[in-house]
Amino acid sequence: MNKHKQKKQGAAGQTPPTASAGTRRAAGDGTPPKKKKRRRLKPLRVAVFVLLLLLLAAGIVTAVVLLLRPGKPASGEGGGNQAVFGLKSITVEGSTHYTEEEIIQASGLSLGQSIFSVNKRTAAERILQAFPYVERVTVKSPSFTTLKITIEEAEPIAVTEAEDGWFILGENGKGLEKLPDGSGRAEEYLKIRCTLEPGAGVGSRLMSDEDMELLQSILTAISSHGLTDIREIDLKDNIDLRLRWKDQITILLGSDINLDHKMAVLSTMFPLVLKEHGDDTRGQIDLSSYSNADPDKQQGVYTPEELLTTTTPATTAATEASGTGTTAAPAGG
Repeated sequence: MNKHKQKKQGAAGQTPPTASAGTRRAAGDGTPPKKKKRRRLKPLRVAVFVLLLLLLAAGIVTAVVLLLRPGKPASGEGGGNQAVFGLKSITVEGSTHYTEEEIIQASGLSLGQSIFSVNKRTAAERILQAFPYVERVTVKSPSFTTLKITIEEAEPIAVTEAEDGWFILGENGKGLEKLPDGSGRAEEYLKIRCTLEPGAGVGSRLMSDEDMELLQSILTAISSHGLTDIREIDLKDNIDLRLRWKDQITILLGSDINLDHKMAVLSTMFPLVLKEHGDDTRGQIDLSSYSNADPDKQQGVYTPEELLTTTTPATTAATEASGTGTTAAPAGG
């Protein structure tokens, strides 16, 4: 009995076997793993690595310099100092008032310059600022070595009076060129008499937006009714607008009310006036009554030049009634 108890006690109090070091590490008992030996960088390897970095940096700098190296200002084809993808050709299209050399020089572009250093917007703005006749500029690169500059020029439509000559007026309302007083070229254009804008000159606006809009309306009406040989338009007084036909006949329009209708009446009056008074007649056609809204008061009246300075309005009416003058009823009336 006692022996049996002692065996039980011995079995119960028996100390379990000790775990191995590998088992303790696997169980996470906190024992640190063995440290790995660090490899030391050899000085030779460091030197080679630094040398490669320096060569790479030098290559990048050289490439940038070659790409962006400026060329030689010139025009046409060929090249001076060529950069990588350097411009070999710069062409200009659409310019009739300025040479290709003038356009390219103003743009700041140059042969040999890298295409990657070209600022197309800046080049276009420089050309616009330099040349009044240029209305729009487009700069394109058809290839990595060519540029094409396309010019759209403003259309000259008339000349306006200046103190000592004439300004050529563009359809954009700007002064395109200054002609000296007495220049024969002024006779090639329709003449506009108007109040110039402050600071009016070549490259700046000559007329107010209102006057420019009025002028366009008159020109449109003249064209739509097939009127020709109008040599002058006077816009100085917007309620006393005037036209001049062949330096022979002055047309009084009054205001711009019923402007298109006035031109319709004028187109029917001209044949009557010329038939009755001859092709060389000089005088005045008054259409100002068509500014009145009342059709009964609308009438076109032609008065020969010899009657203008000696006849009062009352006697003019009597002269017209006797057939010396020419009258026209409202168009379509």
